Amino acid sequence: MKKKYYATPYMVKQFHKQLISQHQHIPEFPESLMMMEQNGLLSSDPLPEPEISSNMSKEAFMNAYDNIPFSVERVTGILQAERKKSNTIPFPENFDLVCVQHFRTEGYSDQKIANAYALTYIFQGSSDIQLEDQAVQLTTGDVFIATPGFDYKIRSSAETFSFEVLIDSGTFEMQFSDFYTENTVLSDFLRESASKKRIGNYCVIHTGLDHEVRTHLQALAVECLKREFYGNCCALGHLKFLLASAFRRHPDEIVLYQYGTGRPGPDVENIIKYMKVNYRNISLNRVSRQFHYNSTYISRSLYSRYNQSFMDILTEIRISHAKNYLRKTNQRISEIAEAVGYLSAEHFSRIFKKTTGVSPSEYRKIKNNS
Repeated sequence: MKKKYYATPYMVKQFHKQLISQHQHIPEFPESLMMMEQNGLLSSDPLPEPEISSNMSKEAFMNAYDNIPFSVERVTGILQAERKKSNTIPFPENFDLVCVQHFRTEGYSDQKIANAYALTYIFQGSSDIQLEDQAVQLTTGDVFIATPGFDYKIRSSAETFSFEVLIDSGTFEMQFSDFYTENTVLSDFLRESASKKRIGNYCVIHTGLDHEVRTHLQALAVECLKREFYGNCCALGHLKFLLASAFRRHPDEIVLYQYGTGRPGPDVENIIKYMKVNYRNISLNRVSRQFHYNSTYISRSLYSRYNQSFMDILTEIRISHAKNYLRKTNQRISEIAEAVGYLSAEHFSRIFKKTTGVSPSEYRKIKNNS
């Protein structure tokens, strides 16, 4: 029987530092463990478990997690043999997701898993996601979500502390089914993935230093260390909270990539109706918050449908109302400007003439004499 060995993330990081000081190549994580075994740097005895909880400070949590022991054979079996052979993750028995710390290598690590959704959270530091035709820069607080089968590579800086959460695709689509029915960017993203119209997709949520989102990640990571006492159920629950909080609290910081044509998209007709009712004090950011979509995404969707920008559509609505005021009332130009949402009569008059070809006063005279 092969001898069992144990290690901690801290031990692996120290080994990497040693390689760097000797100007040697930093291998992938499984190869690092095999090299550590050859050099007698692994423990043959089980290592002590540190105290860790979801309500720890950021620094205390990183320190505790770095000292969580793991079985070397289990890790190399998952990451080296099975994953490279079949491009699938053999999830632990009675567990539908795993949460692991992503280890830095010199170059890019290939990330493509056929049977799992992958969520990368940058706890501290920065990482680069490399795609075929573009690169995505991730910084502290960024959440990167890739759907099953999406092919990408990741590279992290030396000081980066990040987590990769892998969720069985069948479990994800079943447990998160209630997300699919909402009229939000998250629902759109998930529906597109479930429709199988594209093989693989991804998005990024910039949450910055959001304590609530980070706390959900910490709770998820802690629950994934457990294999009993409802650890799987609680981990899935914290993942739901993490995603819902990230999308709800940062609607203007969501970036969608690799979307093909014909995707569901936001309900642009309802957006237009909303604009027609609230045109006096509306903005693209307000529409974004109301409909839970990224502002750039809404703007592109409006242009795709109407061949007009958000501001062009809003101006058209405001000028249409201004024309009614000019034809049917004796209100002063400054009063009409305020009534349709402009802060000054000068700005209103400039926009009105640019749109109609005549000034508000000239338009009123023309209509009164017709």
